Amino acid sequence: MAEKENFVNAEKILNDHFGTQSLNGFGIQNMPIAVEAAGLLFQYVRETQKQKCMHVQSLVPAHETDTMLLDPATIKHLELLENTQDGSRSHTLLSVLDKTLTAMGGRLLREYSVAPLQNKEKIEEEFKKQKKTL
Repeated sequence: MAEKENFVNAEKILNDHFGTQSLNGFGIQNMPIAVEAAGLLFQYVRETQKQKCMHVQSLVPAHETDTMLLDPATIKHLELLENTQDGSRSHTLLSVLDKTLTAMGGRLLREYSVAPLQNKEKIEEEFKKQKKTL
């Protein structure tokens, strides 16, 4: 019974935040654990920060993204952004790959380094886009 109550409370918190009647538009209506987690997170922020998360405009289920989710420990141990010896950028995957010419390009490469594409079609699409710019 408590599980149903937790879900209903979380659903209400999320609907109140987004100004919606249901969560159907977010694709999480059949994901009770995700709804509860998101609702609890919003409640936690509201209670600890004494404000709402107005910058959060949407919810996207992680499994529906085209990128692989890497946790901070994986990013650290693979030395994607910083090396483990001195915390600098030297001798990292990013330092080897980064031949970008603009700050925006560097930020995009950094984003792709920590959230790589996992869908073959999307990877090929990005590759074709990059090839056109060369």
